[in-house]
Amino acid sequence: MLATGKRRQRLGDLAARTQVGAAGALPVRRGRQVLAGAVAGLALLGMSIRVTSGGTVRPASAGVSDGIVIAAYALPGPVTAGNLASVAPIFKAGIRRLAAQADGALQAGPQRISVGGLPALKFRTSGLSYNGTRVESTLIYTFDDRTDYAINCQQTPEHAAQVTRACDQVLRTFTVSG
Repeated sequence: MLATGKRRQRLGDLAARTQVGAAGALPVRRGRQVLAGAVAGLALLGMSIRVTSGGTVRPASAGVSDGIVIAAYALPGPVTAGNLASVAPIFKAGIRRLAAQADGALQAGPQRISVGGLPALKFRTSGLSYNGTRVESTLIYTFDDRTDYAINCQQTPEHAAQVTRACDQVLRTFTVSG
């Protein structure tokens, strides 16, 4: 938000072309705002941490394209198991478009799953990371009312088994505490 100056927009706002303003000053476009969370989550493809076989975590370096990123985004309205089917196409369209921009494709999804007892959508994508390395990602969007927890498990073919194991552990142990 600081980088966009007076506009005070997040990455997701820029991608979804939403505007920041006083309450009631702008028309509400719910679909695009929900999509902003998906867009921002997919943009995390370029940000990663490296998970090593010893179970330790090392900060990302210039050539690292394997890792797991978890981020939380506020949503403009609640997403529940009851309305998950209505937001799934919005996320799917945004992810498909951004994967294509990364010279990749949406491989699978949305798959409705549960993570930590919460409703979630799971996608698989391919594309290029920030440094041009071919990667595949498992993107999981977990919804806790008005919060979207975006989990991006990104791996190169060389480290796919290792990152997949770590991602499975994150999904098994994920909880939201009050």
